[in-house]
Amino acid sequence: MTLRAPEDYCFEVPDHGSPVTLLLGPKDEEAVRTAASITARYSDAPGEEVLVKYGGEKLDGSTVISPCQDKELQSIRIG
Repeated sequence: MTLRAPEDYCFEVPDHGSPVTLLLGPKDEEAVRTAASITARYSDAPGEEVLVKYGGEKLDGSTVISPCQDKELQSIRIG
């Protein structure tokens, strides 16, 4: 059983303890930045800026982003 469909994006922080984040649905710039920021937040990477790799079958995209803050998380939290 797999939780990831071929059209979904995976996000992770290389070389650090990191969650694997799945992005379902539209892959617009805002959605990618939000998913990357959440991934950075829950990784073990130090610093204000974190490299996050992402992509479909291969993690061929990357961004350097600040981990999201509590206020941002609260605004998107479900439940």
